[in-house]
Amino acid sequence: MKGFETTTIPDAAGYVAQAKIFSEGIDYTFKNPDLLTHGIGFSFLIALTFVFTQSTSLLLFKLILAVSHGLSVYLFAKIADRYITSKKLLACCVLFFTFDPFILIPSTDIQTEPITTLLTLFWLYLFLAEEMKKSRQIFLTLTFAISGFYSVIMRPNSLLALLLVAFLIYRRWIQHHFNSAVLITSVVVFVFLLGLYEIFITKLYSGFVFLTPIGGVSSAYMCRKEFIPQYLGIASREQNEQINVWSKGGGGVSEIFANNVGSPVSKVNNELFELGKESCLSNPLESAGVLALKAAALWRPFTVFGAYSLSIFLISFLLWVPLTIVVIKFLLTRNLSRNERLLRLFFLLLSFGYTASLLLTPTQIRHRVAFAEPFYWLIFFITLPAILKFATRAKTWVFEMRKQ
Repeated sequence: MKGFETTTIPDAAGYVAQAKIFSEGIDYTFKNPDLLTHGIGFSFLIALTFVFTQSTSLLLFKLILAVSHGLSVYLFAKIADRYITSKKLLACCVLFFTFDPFILIPSTDIQTEPITTLLTLFWLYLFLAEEMKKSRQIFLTLTFAISGFYSVIMRPNSLLALLLVAFLIYRRWIQHHFNSAVLITSVVVFVFLLGLYEIFITKLYSGFVFLTPIGGVSSAYMCRKEFIPQYLGIASREQNEQINVWSKGGGGVSEIFANNVGSPVSKVNNELFELGKESCLSNPLESAGVLALKAAALWRPFTVFGAYSLSIFLISFLLWVPLTIVVIKFLLTRNLSRNERLLRLFFLLLSFGYTASLLLTPTQIRHRVAFAEPFYWLIFFITLPAILKFATRAKTWVFEMRKQ
């Protein structure tokens, strides 16, 4: 329905533009570092499909995203099977996750969300896995290291979440007596790959940049109150457009770019960080309030009113409000089973990691869908038997009251 060559979300155009730069070769890439503003990992994967197909067709990459969604469904089913004993409920749970529009729509566009969802479920699968053969240990621990590295270069703001999840996974592997040499090797592989990446982008941007130069721009907008209508979700279409336009150079950002024409990207990045620091410290109380709103916006149970159509806004509200209530109740429940406690711990640490790191991200925040939506559906169907039992009791009580 959307087409193989179409992109509808604004970020997609930036990723594709970067991919075209990469596909021109290493020399052309190093001559145009100022055009590379998004995370490199995602655009590089698109560029590989361009090189493979000898074209700029998006067909192969969209097929990769479709396969990633399929793998997510498979992993989700394997995980859900540990928690849901009823085969009917299990089938419903998997189907609701599969056709959740907020998971499915990004899988048909050029977005990082499908891969983020896949990696999140893969890490949860590893965390819940029991004892395994040494050959399987080697494969999975190395795959975790490589997947973690790719997650960071695709979405640099996933680093904190990855480190917290890695702590849980490695602690559990140590408890299950995994081979220590295998675990150390996987850590070394991750650090080595990340080190090579930092060396590469230091040369690319003619100076040190931590993971991505977009961090400077993000920090410049981190504490700005202009985004509050978006954080609250009440921005109208016109107001939303005005904020998005302002976020492309307002608040002194365009002046920094204008004053640094021809300067290394790393120098511009440092100046933007300084602008962000000054903005946050100029009014600490106001900045703290903005950051608190931004953290709440990540978990807001509806999309920004003016960012999408009315139908999407209503669907998000009708879907996420009940799911959010159920998840909160689950997180506050004391008498959970061992597996449910593991799920809660993983979700809480992952959520804390993403919430803290996404405070640096301005404007719309869609990433919650990518890492939290699977947990929402899983927790809902884990809790559903108790909800149905309560509903049956309530119905019986009402019936008895009417008889009296």
